[in-house]
Amino acid sequence: MKSPFPKALKLSIDDLGVFHLLVGDELPIGEFLLGRKHAEANWVVSMGQTMHAGVRWTLTCVGDDRVLVPGEICTLGAQRYAIHQPDPASPLLWLQSLESDMPGVLLLAPGELEGFAVGPPGSAWVLEGVQHAIQISALPGGLRIACEGGVRYSKGDGEFDGARPHQEASWSRPGQQMFWNAVHAGSGPPFFVTLEPLVSPLAQ
Repeated sequence: MKSPFPKALKLSIDDLGVFHLLVGDELPIGEFLLGRKHAEANWVVSMGQTMHAGVRWTLTCVGDDRVLVPGEICTLGAQRYAIHQPDPASPLLWLQSLESDMPGVLLLAPGELEGFAVGPPGSAWVLEGVQHAIQISALPGGLRIACEGGVRYSKGDGEFDGARPHQEASWSRPGQQMFWNAVHAGSGPPFFVTLEPLVSPLAQ
């Protein structure tokens, strides 16, 4: 079976904002962010395991390898990014632009154990009022969104299907996909996760 990765999505999470979500073990980050015609379009970010340092992401450009270290600053094109690791238990990295209001970049490795959590204290990102953590991970069939309180999928026009322990946003489903953590109306603060294909310079 052919791997569906790398994948690029626009991910919106209530109160956290909008992100460019790049999923894969090896990501052509220069193409995704700058376009194929850019002089630095051949930059690649890859994830690897080390015996002593564990998982780490490396930025490679024309033979120059630089490890992306949380807490440091990296430069991509004309943009400087602060590197964050919201969840020490997850290899997820968040690159936050220091030059503009452009969406941050999330680097997510495939695998159920490589995902991250959003929600109450103890989660990767804390959101006030959310009773149960929302777990997000990338599987071969799609992006898995799980929550102890249940997850509902939007059928459109404000209608949602029944709550399930987890839902999967299919990689092959075109257009916007929206998920909600509340089991039923009034059961708690709604937590919306919205995904849609990333409109990037790749097509340029």
